[in-house]
Amino acid sequence: MILMKLRDYLKEKRAVSLSDAARHFDIPESAIQSMLEHWVRKGCATVDVGASCGSGCSGCGVSKNRCGAMVYRWRETSFVG
Repeated sequence: MILMKLRDYLKEKRAVSLSDAARHFDIPESAIQSMLEHWVRKGCATVDVGASCGSGCSGCGVSKNRCGAMVYRWRETSFVG
């Protein structure tokens, strides 16, 4: 099921932009966003809108060219899934 594959992808990457996840699964951003929001509602992930460190790439887990995008992060303390 794609929801579980998305969970595993997010766990592995620790942080992904909406566009990167959509590209990875070859699914429209609107569809992947709904699935990512499922994990946010369950408390397993967080979302940062307009996430940007302002100083370029500092190893946050999101590619440098995606700074400023909607970023989903897996919560390390999550027990669900």
